Amino acid sequence: ETKQDQDVIVVHAGLLPNVSLVDQDTRTMTTIRDLISIPDEVDGKETKENIAKAWKGPELVIFGHDAKRGLQQEEYAIGLDTGCVYGKQLTGIILPEKKIVNVDASEVYSPINVKD
Repeated sequence: ETKQDQDVIVVHAGLLPNVSLVDQDTRTMTTIRDLISIPDEVDGKETKENIAKAWKGPELVIFGHDAKRGLQQEEYAIGLDTGCVYGKQLTGIILPEKKIVNVDASEVYSPINVKD
């Protein structure tokens, strides 16, 4: 349950940790999915840091734009994108209970773009 005095921020894609709300860039808030890509020391593959895990509060951030990861529920961040546009589910949240609700998509609105 959301704490009575906890601020809640709802944003399309996400926020950068340790940057005040007034200093957040609009483009970032509407497009970001990962914070940084870190090449693995052994195989060189990139590891992408998840916004939900990186956000440490104290505000609760609710965001979307990350259907690949699906529903994300961390202490201070909740990602609600469960792929409705791809024919999966539309997900919402009821506050202050943090109750997750969803309905199945009625169709595939856009096919998943698979990159090689």
